[in-house]
Amino acid sequence: IEYEFTVKHKNGSLRHLRTRGSVLERDALGQPVEIVVISEDVTEVHSALADLRRREALLRETERLFASGSWEWVVGETTVRW
Repeated sequence: IEYEFTVKHKNGSLRHLRTRGSVLERDALGQPVEIVVISEDVTEVHSALADLRRREALLRETERLFASGSWEWVVGETTVRW
């Protein structure tokens, strides 16, 4: 099982956490008797992704306003991607 959630830190900031868990052992009825859970702070990942989305939106709007586009050329390849 994996899920993400947001918590409020004692300093008032919001932190994004990703938690993963697995059942290590079950009893005869199939109920968990031993599990392992790991949580990690992924706030910086969320911030970076939000920043990337903002920059991509700005690029799309700039390209629309100036009727231009983007292209990509990978050194060593013979193709150009528009």
